[in-house]
Amino acid sequence: MRYKYEGMKRGRAVKGAIEAPTESVARVKLARKGIQVTSIKEDLGKVPAKSVLANKKVKTKSVIEFAQTLKDLLESGISVSESIKIARNTIQDKTIRYILYYVEEDVGNGVPFSVALGRYKGLGEDFLSLLQAGEQSGDLEGVLGTAIDMLVTREQTMKKVKKALSNPAFTIGAGVVITIGMMVFVMPRFKELFKSFNISLPAITRIYIDIGDFIISKWWLIVLIIFGLGIFHYFGGISLLVPKSTIDKVKLNIPLIGTLEKVTSQWIIAEQLKQMLKAGVSLSDALKDVQKMVPNAAYREALREIQKDVYSGMNLDQAFTKHIELFDVTFIFPIRSATQTGAIDVAFERIAKFYKSKLDTTLEKLTGILPHIALIITSMLVLSMMLAIYMPMLSLMSNINM
Repeated sequence: MRYKYEGMKRGRAVKGAIEAPTESVARVKLARKGIQVTSIKEDLGKVPAKSVLANKKVKTKSVIEFAQTLKDLLESGISVSESIKIARNTIQDKTIRYILYYVEEDVGNGVPFSVALGRYKGLGEDFLSLLQAGEQSGDLEGVLGTAIDMLVTREQTMKKVKKALSNPAFTIGAGVVITIGMMVFVMPRFKELFKSFNISLPAITRIYIDIGDFIISKWWLIVLIIFGLGIFHYFGGISLLVPKSTIDKVKLNIPLIGTLEKVTSQWIIAEQLKQMLKAGVSLSDALKDVQKMVPNAAYREALREIQKDVYSGMNLDQAFTKHIELFDVTFIFPIRSATQTGAIDVAFERIAKFYKSKLDTTLEKLTGILPHIALIITSMLVLSMMLAIYMPMLSLMSNINM
């Protein structure tokens, strides 16, 4: 890292820059040179504006590193302001370092830490909400530990989901690429051969030849379409034409994908409510904050209605029961029992554990089923291509024999 400094050397004011891994090491290096430091600050180069950083997405891995560093510093008895300064000098992620540059400035001006950090939504709504609750309750270190557990569990689960879906997608993609390659580079040669022998081609062969001819002659159009679809996806995709809530409701009814979506959504809701209630957030506020953390729009709409019903005095279990198409009995029943004892956070902890286990089981099933489905699809593509080539070849051989 590079640090800019100002100081005194032999009665003269000096300033400059020095390379060092941390600020303390930089101070030691300068002291050895006989420089008494009066001001030193990390040279971050051109720091992006607050508006640019406000919604810039930060990797979960980097947020975990930041939370762990901050927790360790606070548990060592170091003040929040000094912890921010030290964390800024040790965190590897540049975006977080830029954010902490402004946070350090705001905290120095009297802005509460959670408020200053809460302006940067790219760190994650769930993480920021927990941090705010921790600062308000006076147990920031404890809540940071809870946030780290939550982020680590979610990161591991999302990796499992991606792994379950990526391998079959790669298999199907490879099959499609091979089929296109056959249509473009192999079928044209067979086309000329079959034409020279005046063989009547079966429908499947004509289809593949026509598709290959189209790809060869209109490749530029295909490139434009792919480029256009990429831009369309970047700006929102099909959600520009159809409301996201409608798309998400449809996803819930797709075999396998719908099951995964329901289990994942219920696990996220239970996990986040558990964490927030344990951090001292009120039930109404927790329901409001959790809405921002659930990817599926159908569940977000349900949570909005549940929050309104609870705010108006309805029992929590009754509010969830109104959305029985989204929430299983195994989700609602423990809440019903907890409303009588008041241990709602304990109920959500049990629900979260149950759905985490169910999610792992669902992912294991998908990991076992999806590769077979992908293999069947790829095999059908290859088999159809072989038929498209060998059927005319058999006709050719029979004509030669005659």
